[in-house]
Amino acid sequence: MKKFFVIAFTLVVLSFTQDLFAQRRGYSSSASSDSPQNLIKINPLSLFTTTGSVFYEHVLSENTSMVLNLQYTLPRKARIFGTDILGENGKLNRFAVAPEFRYYPSGTAPTGFYVGPFARYVNFSAKGDITKEINGEQRTIHGKLTQQTFSLGCVIGGQWLFGDHISLDAYIGPYFSLGHLSVTQDLTEDDYNVPASINFPVWFRTGLTVGYAF
Repeated sequence: MKKFFVIAFTLVVLSFTQDLFAQRRGYSSSASSDSPQNLIKINPLSLFTTTGSVFYEHVLSENTSMVLNLQYTLPRKARIFGTDILGENGKLNRFAVAPEFRYYPSGTAPTGFYVGPFARYVNFSAKGDITKEINGEQRTIHGKLTQQTFSLGCVIGGQWLFGDHISLDAYIGPYFSLGHLSVTQDLTEDDYNVPASINFPVWFRTGLTVGYAF
């Protein structure tokens, strides 16, 4: 993850530097009246966590665009930051949606350096059986943990087109989260072994996407 963080940051810096030179020289190689207005992209690295992450970007003007990101994690072992929160049989899945507004200072949207404020909603749920002593008796309870998180943040990034249709996009930036955690009746957060760091309010969002522009 640290190597990916460095790669994404490097690509963003290179994109920003490229735009500065283009503006000083009075042109941009990407500026064209027939530039693509729509892009469909995926984050291939998310597949390693059984997560599908799809982006749709629509150009609004020379400087702006809107992006919608949808994510869905297929049911898998209920592990958070290396901690099994529901024992061996626990399963989790996750859904997220994140609208984003992008501003391209170079006026060459959808290519070049950009700043992207965004909002995100995440619904995370985990299910599994937990054995617990209640009123002196051992009982097996089908536990369910649900967390809903709302976030606001801002990324900086760079996007390139190769040929007429292939896109590459890298971004990185902080976001601030506020979440609500709920658990099954007769159980507490301690029964799930939930790490305290799950409620940390400040995180970083980073990604690398490839896509098709049209």
